[in-house]
Amino acid sequence: MKIRKPRLKSLYDKLMIPISAMVILSLTLGGAAAYYSYYQQFVRASVQMNSAILSQTATNLEEINNHLSKVAASLAFGGPALRNSLTTTLDKPLDEWKARYILEQQLKNLSIGLIDYEITILGINGLEVTSENGGIPDNGSIAIHSPLFSQALKTGRVCYTAFAKGYTYSTKDAAVIAGCLALKDNAGKPYAGVFISFREADFRRFYEDLSSPYNTIQVISQNGVIFSGSYGRNIGVSRPDLLAAARRQENGENGAVHFEKETAVLSTYCVSTDSYLLAEMNLPVLLGELHHAQRVVLFLWLLIYLSLIVVLAKVIKRVLSPLHHLSDHMQSSAGPPTPVDETAVTELSPLLASYNHMVQNTSDYLDRLAEKNEKIRRYEQDLLQMQINPHFLYNTLGSVKHLIIQNEKDLAIQSMDSLVELLRSTLHCGQTFIPVEKEIENIRYYANIIEPRYGYQVVLKIHAEPETFSCEIPNLLLQPLVENAFFHGFQNSKRGKILLFLTMDKQKGDCLHCEIIDNGDGIEPELFRRIMNDSAPRKSSTRIGIRNIKERLELLYPGKSSFHITNEYGYGLSVEMIFPAHPDGGGQQLQREDPALPS
Repeated sequence: MKIRKPRLKSLYDKLMIPISAMVILSLTLGGAAAYYSYYQQFVRASVQMNSAILSQTATNLEEINNHLSKVAASLAFGGPALRNSLTTTLDKPLDEWKARYILEQQLKNLSIGLIDYEITILGINGLEVTSENGGIPDNGSIAIHSPLFSQALKTGRVCYTAFAKGYTYSTKDAAVIAGCLALKDNAGKPYAGVFISFREADFRRFYEDLSSPYNTIQVISQNGVIFSGSYGRNIGVSRPDLLAAARRQENGENGAVHFEKETAVLSTYCVSTDSYLLAEMNLPVLLGELHHAQRVVLFLWLLIYLSLIVVLAKVIKRVLSPLHHLSDHMQSSAGPPTPVDETAVTELSPLLASYNHMVQNTSDYLDRLAEKNEKIRRYEQDLLQMQINPHFLYNTLGSVKHLIIQNEKDLAIQSMDSLVELLRSTLHCGQTFIPVEKEIENIRYYANIIEPRYGYQVVLKIHAEPETFSCEIPNLLLQPLVENAFFHGFQNSKRGKILLFLTMDKQKGDCLHCEIIDNGDGIEPELFRRIMNDSAPRKSSTRIGIRNIKERLELLYPGKSSFHITNEYGYGLSVEMIFPAHPDGGGQQLQREDPALPS
């Protein structure tokens, strides 16, 4: 009997295409009509609301201007004493003090308005007085010949501009709105300027609570400079584009609102300050704030769409449920495959049983392979460690024997004590990795054993950055290199230094940089070549030590370490190693000890 294969793709197409086409067509037509209706409704409501905000803000601005104009005018009629104080040449300190006193008395009698303000008077004689008695750190913005003063002189009224930072000590770190009235004598000649400033943030509070994410309020001058704006942005910045939009809207172009791409601009003109108040409406954000009725309509459309999707999903699920179950299970396995529940699906039980059998066999094989690799890795590390310890004991005991022969009893006892501490720390340590601080301590013990043998003519110096102490390093990694330097580096010279440097290498990541340098004999070029090519005599301790360290680095940090030797025959040897400062879970991380470094 010929088994007919299910035509899954054809069945899916027959179910999905008609329903999807119906859903897309219905939602497109209905959504377009709803969107147009909501668009018109919300733009109209937003325009009305922003018109009210601009009207109220303009009223507040006019009240502030009227009060400040009265204050400036009261100074203009301050009498001959005030005019003389601002025009008379101040050659003597007493004259300046008298003139300043007269101006300060005038400023004390000023009335309080809707907003806190400061007054600065600048005379043509160079006298400057501020109501805060603190002076002005930078009068370049409000000098007698500044553009603001020239505009006030030309118009004969208070003119305004804005500065991103104030010009008085109390406002030097805040944006301010500054007004200026030019004082003129009877002949029309200017003799002083009255500069009135107030914080932009104090004026912004009149409308800031009425701003929202979809509308921002801006106040700009006839020159396009922003006086004030929502969130205090761009104060004192020129925006000719906003000025052009305000003027086009004022002239009646495009109706009550001027549209530019995704922004609608509504403006009103304030006569008393000769400035524009603008409301910028962000249409995409505005349309996101839909009315409750709009949400209801969208909810109904969404409900219809979801209903159709549910019907479609149920039909497809009944037909393709067994394959979906198997496919989802196979895709959800991020690591090795896992068995699938055979009781959940009955139609494909034979196939699921075969799949589970394959998964079980694969899992068993991977477990055996991982266990085998871990055993091999431990055996290799133990073998390398076993190669180090006998050679190390041979050399250290030989040094102690040498001291006894030389009848250096005290040094021999000291060396034996260091040897005991070293054996306790290394041979009985079950750790693959130890702190750098512990490795340095072991090397100190070793140096205490070896240095007396050379009569302290060959000494070890260790330079380690404190931040390296907590780093993890393979146990007995540095000791064989120090041992080679002592026993093979000074056979001819008999004196010198061995330097050990431990630093952090941030350029290559969080790595530890170890370098051991001696100024001893070095290695003959031919022997060095054979050592590096691993062709030196197998019993060569230098060859064993270098090969041992290289192999340990490759085992513990595969692909993440470097090992380099520089040989200068007759001048010494340098060994450089770079490897991660903290192993990625390698080795046996037993409880660590942090003894103090020996002196």
